[in-house]
Amino acid sequence: MATRAKAGNKTKQKALTDNQLKHRELHKNQGGYGEEITGDDSSDLIVKKAELYIGTKGHVKVTLHGGTVVTLKNVPSGTFLRGIYVNKVFATGTTARDIVAIY
Repeated sequence: MATRAKAGNKTKQKALTDNQLKHRELHKNQGGYGEEITGDDSSDLIVKKAELYIGTKGHVKVTLHGGTVVTLKNVPSGTFLRGIYVNKVFATGTTARDIVAIY
């Protein structure tokens, strides 16, 4: 995969490093759409690998994209959890409200 950069009237190819390719693949669909969610102990999010916006403060129990279950404690109102990718938000253990999943 390569990107094109214009230099004068010529177009030249610049190869991307492996790390740049991995970063681009990781973030290719982030922020395209979202949904308001309510925690659910039995079901994953409709689309996995979401970032969360927390509208009303509290704890948020999640399954991270890698499979680990963690509780993020005392997340303030109005927080956008950038770089924390989740597959599930639990009802049990989640006290935060007005949560939006961003994909």
